[in-house]
Amino acid sequence: GRPISTFKLLQPIEIDSGNSLHRIDVVEIPSPKEGSPYDAGLEHIEFVIGDGKHNSPINDEVHATALDAWMRRYPSVAWNTKACHKECNPDVSFKMELCDYGKVSVKFHLMPLEAVIKFETGAI
Repeated sequence: GRPISTFKLLQPIEIDSGNSLHRIDVVEIPSPKEGSPYDAGLEHIEFVIGDGKHNSPINDEVHATALDAWMRRYPSVAWNTKACHKECNPDVSFKMELCDYGKVSVKFHLMPLEAVIKFETGAI
């Protein structure tokens, strides 16, 4: 795979959406994919959905059920399901236009990035 740098923030970024508090405590900066140049700036953002009780990023029925339920909750979204069959850390996504960044991908997973990294490195 391509090189990816991951940074654990000393102080998480907290975003209050009005009805819940969101914390960003890990930032990932991937190298561009071979043959897919990117403009400088934001290419995608990822969110964790679900109850946080799932402890494995390996794709299983729990992942499939949760991601399907998430998509059914927002039926007007043009979902991309290409990555929902990945063996590790499956996701669903969609593209949206942001005035300062152009088209970006918004991805949804069941597990936080830090937990996936720990799993992949054998730290869990």
